[in-house]
Amino acid sequence: MTRSTAAIVVFLLFQASSVAASPIVFDFTLGPDDSIEDYGVNHVFDDETGTKSLTATAIGQLSNDDGAQTISLRNLNDGLGVHSGLFQITGVSNTSNQVPHKSIVFSFEDAVQMLNLQIEQRALSFDEFFHAIYGSNDDGILQCGGLACISEVSELLLTGSTTDTGSLTLALPDHGLYRHFVATVPVFSDGSGNYLVRGMNVAAQTDAPPVAVPSPGTGGLLAGGLALLGVAARLRRRTGRSESVPHD
Repeated sequence: MTRSTAAIVVFLLFQASSVAASPIVFDFTLGPDDSIEDYGVNHVFDDETGTKSLTATAIGQLSNDDGAQTISLRNLNDGLGVHSGLFQITGVSNTSNQVPHKSIVFSFEDAVQMLNLQIEQRALSFDEFFHAIYGSNDDGILQCGGLACISEVSELLLTGSTTDTGSLTLALPDHGLYRHFVATVPVFSDGSGNYLVRGMNVAAQTDAPPVAVPSPGTGGLLAGGLALLGVAARLRRRTGRSESVPHD
């Protein structure tokens, strides 16, 4: 294969791979007519196609004066939060003295990359609302309570804040593959908000390069290009044969 032929093949393959595989989508919201759901400490959720699942686990470090003995996952229609007692607001949250600190761990059987996390920022008496996302491959993350333990066994992937309430999509920067992701809140002296997790998009791990999905119209382009390559190859063979015939 000549250099020009190789270049044409590479170009055609690049054009045919312009559409990437779709992300894996998880939706933790309930329908508008559904009641509150209590799941216990953990619960298994399937993605929208039913082909992949994750386990969500409530973890937390609780104060001793709120009467809470256990924590659990609770769905308030707008997404998942952590419930820790009668007088505590359900959500992913902390307070100024670090307790109660309530987080959710999302665990996969195989390592994946989180693309984004959708949250519902709840309207509370804060001027600024904070969030933090960690990734970990250490199963000990499921035994953590406060932020000190979480930060020891995982890597901070994203942290930030907003002054807006309501739905917000947190786009994560490119990162490695993890089996556990923690939705939590960093600790600040004046408290830092409360949110529910509405859903997430992830990309699955693969041993081979992702299979490209041709974009509309590139199938014809690829076929036409290969046909031209065949014509060029036949012309080269004819030229070679004519040059090899001896002349009188």
